[in-house]
Parts: sequence; structure tokens; C-alpha cells
Amino acid sequence: MITTQTTLAEIFKIMTDSNADTINIDFDVDDVPVRLKIKLTARGYEAEWKE
Repeated sequence: MITTQTTLAEIFKIMTDSNADTINIDFDVDDVPVRLKIKLTARGYEAEWKE
């Protein structure tokens, strides 16, 4: 199994580079495919994660 680590900073960079407010992260847990959908909502100078 190939694994990689992605930091929160990298996720923010991907989202800002692609001008996206929602991102999907696909991975496997015990050979079961999982999709984590992350939505970023910006309010003024604050950011809030929604699941």
C-alpha cells in the first residue's frame, strides 16, 4: 500500500490555488475506500471547517 501525508497547510494551498471551497480526499481504511469531503467557509479573517 502506498501512503502519503498531507498537511493542513498543503490542503489550504490546494484549495486557494484551484479557487475551490470544497475538496475531496480519497483514501483506504482497512481496504475500504473512504472519501473525506472538506468544505472551507471564510468569514472575514476567520476560516471554519465543515464536514
